[in-house]
Amino acid sequence: MGSTNFACSFGKRCRETGEKEWRSKSLRGQRTYPVGLAGESNYQGAICVCREGEEVRVCHEIGNPHDEKALVVVSSCGETIGYIPKSNWLRDAVYEQGCGCEARILSIEGEREPMGVVIEVRLTEGELELRDYGPATYPRPKAGATGCAVVGCCLVLGPLSASFLFR
Repeated sequence: MGSTNFACSFGKRCRETGEKEWRSKSLRGQRTYPVGLAGESNYQGAICVCREGEEVRVCHEIGNPHDEKALVVVSSCGETIGYIPKSNWLRDAVYEQGCGCEARILSIEGEREPMGVVIEVRLTEGELELRDYGPATYPRPKAGATGCAVVGCCLVLGPLSASFLFR
């Protein structure tokens, strides 16, 4: 099913269930929706190097022992920054309606741990990328830290990308 049709059926579902439909400043002129992530406390090191407006990927995480339908959110540097909550409507769109999505970071809440992330999602006709389950690779900031333990940037150069980390 195409994203236009789904957006229409989602609007209808919002009216029927009383859910709030969000109309933002559009991403590329398309209707977008905010989604707060879950599990960010486990990925604070990766979130520290993210920026608002950064494109992220929503992937079906294969082999997740906690949730066989886990939707992981991955930064442009390839690091996990959180998950789409189990109760979120986006899971229905992906698994029941067959939608894909594009996303970017709408906001990063908080200047210290724990930081929370809200992404902006646009539904597409494409399929989701698959990603294997794995542990976080960025170090988690120490408890009580006044900021990020790792500072860095991710430079994307066409098909090549490089991460530069410095303390």
